[in-house]
Amino acid sequence: MMMTRRIFTYLILAVGISSYAQNKTLSIDECIALAKENAPAIRAAREKEKSTYHLSRSVKSMFLPQISATGTGFYSDAKGGLNIPSGMLPVIDATGIPTGSAAFFPGIDIDYNVDFIYGAGIKVEQPIYMGGKIRHSYNMSRIGQSISSENTRMTTMEVIISTSQAYASLVKAIKMKEVATSYHALLKELMRSVEKAHAQGLKQKNDLLKVKVKLSESELNIHRVENAISLASMNLCHHIGLPLDHKIDIIDSLPLYEIISTPSSDVSSRPEYQMLKQRTLLAKKQVQLSRSESLPQIGIIGQYGYTHGLDVLSRPLFDGWNIMAGVQVNIPLYSFGRHSQKTYSAKALYNEAIALEKQNTERMILEATQSYNRLEEAVIEMKLALKTEDAARENMRVSSRLYEEGMENLSDLLEAQSLWEKARTSTIESSFNLYIHQLLYLKSIGELK
Repeated sequence: MMMTRRIFTYLILAVGISSYAQNKTLSIDECIALAKENAPAIRAAREKEKSTYHLSRSVKSMFLPQISATGTGFYSDAKGGLNIPSGMLPVIDATGIPTGSAAFFPGIDIDYNVDFIYGAGIKVEQPIYMGGKIRHSYNMSRIGQSISSENTRMTTMEVIISTSQAYASLVKAIKMKEVATSYHALLKELMRSVEKAHAQGLKQKNDLLKVKVKLSESELNIHRVENAISLASMNLCHHIGLPLDHKIDIIDSLPLYEIISTPSSDVSSRPEYQMLKQRTLLAKKQVQLSRSESLPQIGIIGQYGYTHGLDVLSRPLFDGWNIMAGVQVNIPLYSFGRHSQKTYSAKALYNEAIALEKQNTERMILEATQSYNRLEEAVIEMKLALKTEDAARENMRVSSRLYEEGMENLSDLLEAQSLWEKARTSTIESSFNLYIHQLLYLKSIGELK
C-alpha cells in the first residue's frame, strides 16, 4: 500500500514539468480538447453521424403522405368518327317489354380529333400497409445512426490515446533532459575536483582523461534529448492542430488513474462491442425487410387537377377541374425466386454477423485481459525501478565519500554515477509506461473518456 502511494507520488513529481517556452501554455486536458476539435478523423466520424441522422429522418417521412405536383401533355394526330345509323326507336312499357315502334331516330355522325391533351394537378399518396417495409427500413436507419454514434466514440478514444501518448512523450523527453543535465553537472564537478588533484600531483592524467570521456558522452546525450524534446513538441503540435514549429509549454502533470486490483473482462462498454451488436441486429432487420417484399402493399391516392383535350364535334371533351381518389393494391404472386433468394441471402449474412460477433467479442475479452496483465507488469516494473534508483543513489553517495577519502578509485565512482543515471532514466521510462498502459487498459474495457 505504501509502495503504491509512493508510485503515484513519484508519478506526479516525475511528469510535472517547468515552463520552457513562453508562446503557449497547455495542460493535457487542453491538448486533448484541441485534438478532439481539430482531428480530421473525428470530424469525418461526426459528419457520418450527421448523415445517418438525416437519413433516419428521411426514412421516417415515408410514414407520412407524399404530396407532389403532376403535369402531363402529349400530341396525337389520331382522328376519326363514329356513325350511328337512323331508324325507328322502340317503345318499352313499365315492365321493360317492347310494345312497338314509335319516333324516328335520325342518326348521329360524331367526329373526334385527339390533337393536344394536357393537364396538371396536385397528387397525394398515403401508404396504408407496405408489408412492414417502411417500419423495418426506419428501424434499420435508427440502428445505422447508433452505429455511427459508437464509431464517433471509438474514434474519439483513439484520438485521446494518441494525443496522451504525444503529451507524455514530451513530458518524458523533458524529464530525460533533467537527468542528463544533472548527470552532466556531477561530471563537471568531478572534473574540477580531478583537475585540482592532478595539478597538485595527487591524481594521474589517466583519471583526468576518463572523466573527459564521460563528460563528452554526457554532452552528446544532452544534445540528443534536446532533439527528442523538439521532435516530441512537433509531434504534439501535429496532434492538436498547431503549426509544427509552434513553441508550446506544458505546465500540468499527467493525470493518474486508480489501478484496479481486480481485472475486468466486461467489454460491453466498448464502442466496438456495441457496434458488433448493432450490426448483428441490422442484419436481422435486413432479413425482415427482404421478407416484406413478398407481402401485399396497400395505399390510397388522391388527385385534384385540370384536364383539357380530346376534341369531339369540334369541342373539347375534357375541359375543367376534377377530383380523383382511389385505392392501390399490389399483391406479389410469383417472381421466379427473386424475393425468396434475397431472403436466403439476408439470412446467410445474419448468420455471418452472429459468428463475427462471437469471434470479435472473445478477441476483445482477450485484449482486455492482456491489457490488464501489462498494466500489472508496469506497476511491478515501477516498484522495482524505484527500489533500484534508491539503491543507485545510495551507492553513488557512498562511492563519492569513499573516493574523497581515497578508499575507492575513480573508475568505481564513474560507474556508480553511471548506474544512478541509468536507474533514474529507467524510473522515468517506467512511469511513462505505467501511464500509457493505464490508458490502454481503460480503452480495452471501454472506460476511457
